[in-house]
Formats: sequence, C-alpha cells, structure tokens
Amino acid sequence: MLNPWRPADGLMEAMVEGEIRNGVMRMVDLENPQPRSNLGCSIITVSSGRNLMWLQQCKESVLSQCCTYYIEHIIIDNIGRGLTIGEAYNVGIAKSKYPFFFVLDDDDEIHETAIQILMDKMLQLKKENLKYYRIACHQLLMNDEGGPLALTNMPCQGLFDKEAILTIGGYPSVSWEAYRSPLGIPADVRMMIKGFQAGLQQAIIPAHLYAYRIHRGQASFPIQKSTDGKVYE
Repeated sequence: MLNPWRPADGLMEAMVEGEIRNGVMRMVDLENPQPRSNLGCSIITVSSGRNLMWLQQCKESVLSQCCTYYIEHIIIDNIGRGLTIGEAYNVGIAKSKYPFFFVLDDDDEIHETAIQILMDKMLQLKKENLKYYRIACHQLLMNDEGGPLALTNMPCQGLFDKEAILTIGGYPSVSWEAYRSPLGIPADVRMMIKGFQAGLQQAIIPAHLYAYRIHRGQASFPIQKSTDGKVYE
C-alpha cells in the first residue's frame, strides 16, 4: 500500500509535519495516545462499491489515527440503495454518536494526525464561543495507485459540528448528476452555502491532512480530456 505522505524522497511527509509543527496546533503524543474525555468524532464514509481496495485503504487511514479523542468509523453501504450522496451523508449523521463528524470519501485517505488537529481547533473555537460549524484543511492530490501528485491550498473536507449542521437541515438531497453537470452544485457545496446563509463560519487549517484521489469515473470530476482531445467518462 502506498502512503501519499511518504513518497521515496520523503518531501511531502516533511512538508506536512513542518506545517503542523509551525502552526498553532500541537502534535499528539505518538507513543501513548489515550482518549482524554468522552469527546469524539464520527468519520462518515459512503461506500459505492467502486473499488474495494481503495475502501480498505480508506479504512486503514482511519485506523492509523493517532488521536486523544474517541473515533468511530461509520460506513454507509449505498450499493443498490439508490440514495443521493446528501441522503447517504444524513444517514451517517443520524447514526453518529459523537458531537462532531468528518466526511471521508471511500476512495480518499486522511493523515494520521488529521482528527487530532481538527478536533483541537474546533474545541478551541468553542471555548471562545465562536459560531464555527466547519474546520477544513488543505488537500494532497494522489493518483489512483495512492502516489502523490501535488499539494493544493484548496480547502476540502473538514470537521463539522453536528448540532450546527442539523440546525440548518443537514445535507440537501442532490442527484449524482449535479456532480456531472458543469452547472450543477454538489451536496457538500450547497450545505456550505446554507451554513454561510445562516451566519455560521468556517476555519481552515493550513496543513495538507486530506488525500484526494484523482481517477477516471469519479463523481466530482467525471468528464476529462484525453491527450488526443477527446472527452471520456
């Protein structure tokens, strides 16, 4: 299994660790991570059955979390159920037992310190009584084999305050076709717009904690151009 943060030259691993050390977040005790309270995070993954190997790597990235908070991994099997992605996310939220949740696509991975860093920041803002509903991070792009492609500063998936999301009605039910249409607005983007309209705010951690897999047939960017200029799906 390739680790997108640990290529042969070690460059991206060093960049991620440097970003974390130089930021306001503290590193966890990697030798003895113990839950320090009943606070926890529910990681929600919707499985479409596209690639079981990618799903296994997704699970392993959750199991590798070095974290002092409790974590549960909720996998929603959407094979043959016909749920829209928003509906599937809402099923996961309903099943979750912790006050915060993180959405992790079944073909993506997260850095081993991701939940610790995002939870620390969320709780820090809570203590300051600020109305933040989402703590996002930057993402690393990886290829279909799990190798690193590039680092981007585009905010991606993040940690959500479940109570705030339920207050604005959760994820909207949006057809998968919204991801395929150039004019479509995906469910997660619509939900963020709802949050802004409700006066909620989000913060961004400037560290690459999420690995986003680029591959043919993915829902978010399904139409691409080949080298001969033809469009394929």
